Amino acid sequence: MDDEDVIYARVGESVIQGMKEANRDYEHLSSEWVHERGVESFVSAYVSQWLRKKRSLGVRRVLIEATIAELKEKCANFEADSGYFWENLHGGKRIDIVCIGDNNDAIGVVELKRNKIYSEWASDIERVKTLAGRVRCVDFGTFGAFVGFREGEDVADEAYKFIRKQSECLSGAKSLSVLPFRYNSRWKEYSDALWRYSIVGCTFYKPT
Repeated sequence: MDDEDVIYARVGESVIQGMKEANRDYEHLSSEWVHERGVESFVSAYVSQWLRKKRSLGVRRVLIEATIAELKEKCANFEADSGYFWENLHGGKRIDIVCIGDNNDAIGVVELKRNKIYSEWASDIERVKTLAGRVRCVDFGTFGAFVGFREGEDVADEAYKFIRKQSECLSGAKSLSVLPFRYNSRWKEYSDALWRYSIVGCTFYKPT
């Protein structure tokens, strides 16, 4: 990896570490197998703490579920390329995590999912790619998803292949690079079945 790849790979690392901790704590709270249950803001809080630690990314503070309208109002450089239409980015739309850097700029956006609804994944991937590619102050956009499955289901490979396909077809966007990421947990036994989860995603960033 070159230096920029190393830096932006840390966003994916933050998503993985935050989701792992959130899933571990949910398991302790519920005494249940970790599955798609759980609001995304619960997971977002853990991922945000890891992003806040990544000083090399320039993250100074983190917002959870900020709206596009709020960012356009509060961040001086939160503007799209000239003539670009904010399709699917209407003012009330909330972004799961927004990383704020120096000068109060929104330097990164993160969308998270805890389901296997690929149409929603595709929409969120398009959103973070658009924000990273077309908004001046946004340096990176990341999508991360958690999927749980039992032994015999080929969900992990299927989910990662979907991420790779989506990121490859979108990475040709003007002046963007892309870094897919993946993590598989160990198998654990619940209710006489073996279960595991996978975390998959990708980060789009503007190379300098």
